[in-house]
Parts: sequence; structure tokens; C-alpha cells
Amino acid sequence: MTDPVISMHGGKRKNAGRPAGKAENAPRASRIAADEKAYAVLEFAQAKAKKESYQAHIAELEYLERKGKLVNADGVERAAFQFGRILQKTLVDVFPSRVSMEVAAMTDPWEIEKFIRDKIRAELASVSKMKPEEVEDAGGT
Repeated sequence: MTDPVISMHGGKRKNAGRPAGKAENAPRASRIAADEKAYAVLEFAQAKAKKESYQAHIAELEYLERKGKLVNADGVERAAFQFGRILQKTLVDVFPSRVSMEVAAMTDPWEIEKFIRDKIRAELASVSKMKPEEVEDAGGT
């Protein structure tokens, strides 16, 4: 005769395991239902974790925006484009007319180069000191 404790899966430990053959006798449909329920619980937990992760990311973005560390990309692109237009207008349209008369009177190539370089630096410095609202106003013209 076999010892009832040893005949159970799990060995000699008290209340260890399940009685031998019990799982094999369980109806297949109930095992499938249990597996489907476990899978559904797992899917729900994963969906909930994903939702919470997205909510955390959104909260972080809103926080960074309020702190001024995050800005709207469309606004930055628009300002960069307008700033480029200002540079183009300054260096191509305005600058030559401002310096042409003075350059025409010069004869030394080194003096001409130094003069033009200094004038370009001065123009770029004045453009770089523009405030964002000035860039927006000037960009449309």
C-alpha cells in the first residue's frame, strides 16, 4: 500500500501539491476557460499599464511646457523661417546699398575686405539682438 502523503505530487511536505491524477481528470473545457480568463486578466493589466504610462508622459510634457522647457514646434519653425527672411533681406537687399558708396571710394583690397566684414558683423549683431516679437513683426514684410 502506498503512503497517501507520498502519492500526492509534492512529496512528503504536509499539504504540498495536489492529489495525483486530479489535474488530468479535470474537464478540458474548464481548463481552457481558466486559460482564457488568465489571458484576459493579463491583457487588461497590460492595457492598464500602457494607459498609465501614456498618462505619465502627457503629465510630464504638460509640466515641461508650464516650466518653459518645452515649446510648440510650429512656433519655433515659424520664428526660424521669419528670422531667415530677415537675414536674407538685411544681407541681400539692405546691406549692399548701405556700403556700396563707401566701398566704391576704396582702393586697397584688404581695406575693402575688412570694411565689408565689419559691416556684416554689425548687421548680424543688430539682427541677433531682435526680440521674438520684433522677428514676428518684421518677418511678414
